[in-house]
Amino acid sequence: MQTLILPGVSLKNKDWAEAMQSELKPLETIVAYWPHWETGKQEPNWIEFEAKKIIDRAEVVNILAKSAGTAVAMVVLKLKPELVNDILPRPYGRGFLFAFG
Repeated sequence: MQTLILPGVSLKNKDWAEAMQSELKPLETIVAYWPHWETGKQEPNWIEFEAKKIIDRAEVVNILAKSAGTAVAMVVLKLKPELVNDILPRPYGRGFLFAFG
């Protein structure tokens, strides 16, 4: 089962997400790279759009999220809770910590 890593909104969170990916090896992980990191422009509904991309995969996953990534995770949980196996606790750094089991 894959673990999705959903970072915070700012580009500096890319480093956090990639560090978490390294820490979680040998687990299979996917880091979400937010489009506004490349374009420099956040669309008003980007959180819902990113949640829909996860839902459209129709694959059960674990989620590790930080900051705005937790908002994406909550939308997925609201719309398709059966796609989320577990939400992993965030072991490093400051911010929100979600751990459901």
